[in-house]
Amino acid sequence: MKNTITISRGLKYHVVVISSKNIKQDDFKKNIKDFKTLNNSSLYVLTTGLHPNTYKKEPHHVLNEMEINKDEFARLNKICID
Repeated sequence: MKNTITISRGLKYHVVVISSKNIKQDDFKKNIKDFKTLNNSSLYVLTTGLHPNTYKKEPHHVLNEMEINKDEFARLNKICID
């Protein structure tokens, strides 16, 4: 017996990155560039600047130096609602 599956051409692969500081910046920029060439894929980078898991700094200093990308959260929220 042969099993067959059908995958929609509209299927999308969503990747969520908590912080652009998860890896070296040169590697991150290369990943962003490479990701843009992929069809049916979306990348969401939720924070830039200081990494949320930065140690040896008070939480309020981390929040002041970290940029929360509200547009990315909105894009991600939209796909969850749709």
